Amino acid sequence: MLFNIPATESQVDSLGGRYVVYTVFLDGILLCKVRYSEMHRWNEELSRMFKSCLPRFPPKVYLVMTQKQADDRRLGLEQYLQGVARISSVVVSEVFCKFLQKMQQELLSNHKLDGVCEVLLPDGRSIAVHTKASDTSQTILEAVFDQIGLPLDLRGYFNLFIVKGKGKEDFCILKKLVPWELPRYTLEAGKTEHWALMVRKSYSDLTLDSMVLQKSSGLHLLCAQARGDMERGWSLPTAAQCQELEGLLQAERMKEFLHAAQLVEHYGCMQMDICTCDCPEPDLPAVVRVGQQSITCCLMLPLNNLQQICYHISRVKSWRVSMLSPSDEEDFMFELSFEYKCDSNTKWITVHSKQAFFLSTCMDQLWMEWQQGHADRSNNVRFSEAVLRWPSIEVEGTMGKVFEGITEDAL
Repeated sequence: MLFNIPATESQVDSLGGRYVVYTVFLDGILLCKVRYSEMHRWNEELSRMFKSCLPRFPPKVYLVMTQKQADDRRLGLEQYLQGVARISSVVVSEVFCKFLQKMQQELLSNHKLDGVCEVLLPDGRSIAVHTKASDTSQTILEAVFDQIGLPLDLRGYFNLFIVKGKGKEDFCILKKLVPWELPRYTLEAGKTEHWALMVRKSYSDLTLDSMVLQKSSGLHLLCAQARGDMERGWSLPTAAQCQELEGLLQAERMKEFLHAAQLVEHYGCMQMDICTCDCPEPDLPAVVRVGQQSITCCLMLPLNNLQQICYHISRVKSWRVSMLSPSDEEDFMFELSFEYKCDSNTKWITVHSKQAFFLSTCMDQLWMEWQQGHADRSNNVRFSEAVLRWPSIEVEGTMGKVFEGITEDAL
């Protein structure tokens, strides 16, 4: 979970007094707006439960704050949220989850959100689920699993995602939901952009498919994702593979279909929308995919030439996500930069994409899976809760928020 507070708002209460609310983003998407006093009470509740393990909370200021003090408080609250989110015992506690759910609900408190929710399967088909506004992503996910008959021991292999776009083929993935989030409120906030919920695999390690396909409902979900990804061009079968796969589908030989699909280029990869990349030269249009232990950039060069570069996750030394504050006419700008080891040298590669936070989530998953499956533990590179830090930086006169993974020896 990557929290940030990129902006504040001045509001007036019922008595005419002014106060500040802080806009809290989670993984690049607006989660809630909260006052300092609300977070202060929340910190006191957490402190009673977890005592000294919590990060420092910004102190009260009893006089009128200067602009610097106001900026320091915003940054301090942001760092507090980020620090709390790195403590596993805290983020699963009821006090943590209930507070953020309450704040999320208050953002759209006047909206009636109970009713039927359409949840997309990986191939674009949908399942109707009766939900309440207060249902968490985990609750909605369990309702989908109940309808399709997915056994309890396979449910951890799938997750709920927010996607943008309605068509079977035309959508992009914005974020992976955490279990305590309230999806109905997130969907309402993004309804003008046609946000929807989708069930997909929560892993990228292809060896885990062998566990899931043992049950028919798990096998059908895997086949649905494989077929959907090929239809939307995320994975790229050859003409011969297309013919073989179509024949296996028609014969309903689903296990054989999945085994054949696993041989298709980019099988199981998450694909980002067209973005820009600065390597080997600045501002090159690119399609970025994450999966099969690599970040793959398909670059669109002049004269309609294409160049594909694969960056293996084991050589990624660190990465950071930047959320750049907009001008009055623009939305937030996002970029992800990663430090890559090439022989004896390292270089930074930057991807400019509105899916930068989701790209970071995918890289985090990729790294954890590679680390778990890698026998040699001597490599000290990692991107994990223990080594995250988030400094703010100045970028061309615009304040940006940076979320950075670093190596152990840099601490």
